[in-house]
Amino acid sequence: MPIVALIALAPWASAIEVTTTPGQLSSQLDDTSVTELTVSGEMDARDFQFIANELSSLTSIDLSGVTIVAYDDTEHKLLGTGRSYEAGTLPHSMLMGMKLEHIVLPGSLLAIGEAALAGCDNLTEVTFPATLTTIGDYAFSGSGLESVTIPATVTSIGKGAFAHCSALLQASVSSSLIGVHAFLGDYQLQSLQLGQEVTRIGTEAFHGTGIQSLDATTAVALDSVGSWAVASTPMTSVSLPPSVTQLGEGVFFGTTQLASALLPASLESIPDYAFASGSQVLSDTLLREGLTAIGEYAFYNWDNTRYFYIPSTVTHMGSRAMAGMIGLEKIDVAANTPPALGEEVWAGVDQPAVKLGVPSNDVIELYESAEQWKEFYIMRYYLLGDVDGNGIVDVTDINLMVNYMLGKNPEVFIFPAGDIDGNGTIDVSDVNGAVNIILGKVGETTIQRVKRHGNRPVLTTDDLLNIEPLSVQVGEIRTLDIFLLNSQDYSAMQFDITLPAGMEIVDGSITSTSRSAHHSQLMRTSGSTTRILSYTPRDVNYTNNDDAILRLRIRVTDEVATGASILLNNVVLCHDNMSYHAPESSVPIDNTTGVDNLTQDSSRAYATGSTLVVEANEATAVQVVSLNGIVRWLNVPQGRSEWNDLPGGVYIVRLLGKSYKVSLQ
Repeated sequence: MPIVALIALAPWASAIEVTTTPGQLSSQLDDTSVTELTVSGEMDARDFQFIANELSSLTSIDLSGVTIVAYDDTEHKLLGTGRSYEAGTLPHSMLMGMKLEHIVLPGSLLAIGEAALAGCDNLTEVTFPATLTTIGDYAFSGSGLESVTIPATVTSIGKGAFAHCSALLQASVSSSLIGVHAFLGDYQLQSLQLGQEVTRIGTEAFHGTGIQSLDATTAVALDSVGSWAVASTPMTSVSLPPSVTQLGEGVFFGTTQLASALLPASLESIPDYAFASGSQVLSDTLLREGLTAIGEYAFYNWDNTRYFYIPSTVTHMGSRAMAGMIGLEKIDVAANTPPALGEEVWAGVDQPAVKLGVPSNDVIELYESAEQWKEFYIMRYYLLGDVDGNGIVDVTDINLMVNYMLGKNPEVFIFPAGDIDGNGTIDVSDVNGAVNIILGKVGETTIQRVKRHGNRPVLTTDDLLNIEPLSVQVGEIRTLDIFLLNSQDYSAMQFDITLPAGMEIVDGSITSTSRSAHHSQLMRTSGSTTRILSYTPRDVNYTNNDDAILRLRIRVTDEVATGASILLNNVVLCHDNMSYHAPESSVPIDNTTGVDNLTQDSSRAYATGSTLVVEANEATAVQVVSLNGIVRWLNVPQGRSEWNDLPGGVYIVRLLGKSYKVSLQ
């Protein structure tokens, strides 16, 4: 006998509990105005039809104790159909459009039928049982749900299952398949979590939603994202897991606020219209190596994009793939062979004003002869500081930079390579930057810049930098004179000097002579080799050959091996826009014989710029005579002394019985 429990004992009772058998629910209720109903026992499609047709006031129903059994009777067509109703399935369309605010689904439920609860706009929440495997097409379409959590037991979410749920704010989905249009038009849906069981997101599954950020890296099994899946959303970022191998057409179309996108390295192609219509993605990190094709209109109308990077593996770009990129300033393409192109790939782009960086200078001709590619301003590679474009940075580049600063307009001068500090001018800071590169204080940095204009002129001469043969003794500190035997004028030079074991340069001991008084002398030691750089910011040549050009102090710390020598190599001499790479010279050292040009530290006088320098072995009085005959006496102590108060000009300095001609600036 059926059991009926009246929760309110009055004609207007509104909360009722019943236990029923299949098809008999209607016989259990005398009052169809019930608003809250709890049912247990067994039900079939006929009972759900009764609820839909007769219980129009129902707002809450608890079916947790119900087992749904199959129903198949083609002669009694329910809802105008003659189809069967499977066991364990909430019948399709039966509760559609009801005023339900709350429903507890059967604990043994396997599936929710097509449109079963569609249009229930008062239904704000639902809890899915652990037995559920399928949510049918349009099951909750247009309902009032505010939050849904779909368990991993659900293998399939049907077409439009949660579409147009205007109140839906949050969704957590662990279903392996998210069907076509599953959450289409849920414009308030901002928070979406995908579980590790998700393998596929269907076409337009989240099209037109309010998703602001999609982190799908938790969906480690996800292999495909369907066409237009998250199109027209306000997303600012998206991250896809490495498992994704396929994206559908227009997948990110119209995501105008997208600023960051992490695509998997396994992705082989960007589909047609994928990011079309104004994305703001940082494109230097968007496309990865392994990508082979970019589809038609893929990046159409990225009108705010200034820079774009194309990986080396890309072989084809579809028609109008980057049309409308009116803000584009530079493209870097890493492919040695220009990718094949569809029609008007850069329609609307001012290509001659856009810089194109290619992998190396060796492939420039390929790009210059390829249709559409050749329209860009194709750049070459240079080194910072390499203003003459010969592939190395040396004192010749320093000389050219000085000449440029002095307005001499060198015939060959690559401005961006000389603008080391990037401030748009060539000045002393750029010269210092080039000096540091030459001396090895900073690494040479490759840059892409303007086209090369020509080759540097080279001097033809027999000029030589050398040191005369010498002998040494252990414990000595001596002055080493370096001579430049030149027939050609030079204003700058650099060279490497390598000392044998047992000899070392005294730190900071490099000094000018009368020949190099207007020059800056710099040195840097690495191991046994010292690089020396001499240049002038005033474009002044070294004076005549009557003196050494530079002096170094060396210390003999140990016995020098028989047959040892001092090596001068990497010698570069330059004048105006020309340079001369002199041959190396090797100077033998003899511990017992030979011309002793490497003399004991002796007294001497010389100029460094506007400073008179006197080095004396003992305290003495020095006579300084100017060219107009004025005589001045200076009392000097033993050692090194400097005077900065003498007017510029040429002087004869008498020191300990010897005369020195010096020129002060």
